[in-house]
Order: sequence, then C-alpha cells, then structure tokens
Amino acid sequence: AVLETDALYCVYPTTGGTWNVQQVPASLGSYGGRKELPESWRGLPKDDLVSVTGVEDAVFCHVTGFVCGAKTLAGAMTLANKAVEY
Repeated sequence: AVLETDALYCVYPTTGGTWNVQQVPASLGSYGGRKELPESWRGLPKDDLVSVTGVEDAVFCHVTGFVCGAKTLAGAMTLANKAVEY
C-alpha cells in the first residue's frame, strides 16, 4: 500500500539504537527526495555537524543528503525540524 502524505522526512529508530531522519522520495521508486537535507550538513564529521546544527547528539549526515542521524529521538526530531525550516 502507498501512503499519501505531504511529509518531507521520516524519523525512525535504527537497529544500532540511534535515530535516523530520511527524506521521503519525490515519487514511488524515485531516488530523488522531496527535500534533501541541507548541503551544509552533508558529510561533516560528527563534531562539525554538532557545531553547524546545534544538535548536541547529531552523529552523521550522508554526503548525498538523503539521511542523517542522532543518538536520541529528540535529537532526530530537532534535526528534522531544522531541515524543514532550512
């Protein structure tokens, strides 16, 4: 089933105990997203990502901007909200 939504990101727990923020595809089967994560976050080392985002438990952002993560749900939600506003 396909869920119709205007969501830009999905926040979900990982098997490693962290939380990811992933862009929602622009269309079913698409690799492009509705809104990629900010370019200034992409591929940064953890400490730099924390500095740029202000999220103390941010852990990574993929170099292509489709997913990022934090240690906690609160951190991931903050990243998602910042990405929407960016």
